[in-house]
Amino acid sequence: RDRDVTGVQTVLFRSVDKKRNFLNDLVVGCTSDSDCIAYITDASTARLVLYDFKDNTSWSVAHPSMKATPDGSNLTILGEHKSTFN
Repeated sequence: RDRDVTGVQTVLFRSVDKKRNFLNDLVVGCTSDSDCIAYITDASTARLVLYDFKDNTSWSVAHPSMKATPDGSNLTILGEHKSTFN
């Protein structure tokens, strides 16, 4: 269900370095009004940063499947090879 935004919270991630990390996508999932976790992608280190609003804690997870594949810029559409860099 949709929720009204009632305030803004600023979170400082001490483990995030502005020169090394690139946090770009954010999704918030809630199991109740007071139990929410933010899922934030770190594109430069291929990890997921999680933030628990209730406990005010954060951690990150990484897995080899989160890394880009070397041929990730090559696509085949209807049998025709396309490169995203052309």
